[in-house]
Amino acid sequence: MLDTEPKSEVEITKDELWSMFELMYTMRRMEITCDNEYKARNIRGFCHLYDGQEAVATGIQYAFDYEDKWITSYRCHCVALARGSSVSSIVGELFGVKEGHTQAKGGSMHMYSKE
Repeated sequence: MLDTEPKSEVEITKDELWSMFELMYTMRRMEITCDNEYKARNIRGFCHLYDGQEAVATGIQYAFDYEDKWITSYRCHCVALARGSSVSSIVGELFGVKEGHTQAKGGSMHMYSKE
């Protein structure tokens, strides 16, 4: 339940807009790279991509407070990136390496963080 009603106006700086653009650009490049690796059969199993939806994860993340929790569906790579995970840990998870986001236990569909 909300303690206060949502704001009807938003104030944002030019630096925040550039940060949002940079995050969305990084998301798109990461997903395109993952798509290419999946098609080359270097990523096994399922690979549910998020390209074309970058503004959704970015907008939600910028509206959230740090303590807010987020439960996703199968298209979670960019959500993990928006929440602070590194590209290398996300891609590592897709490749099934121990250094992956969840130590190769979750794959494309099950990225999680206790934080």
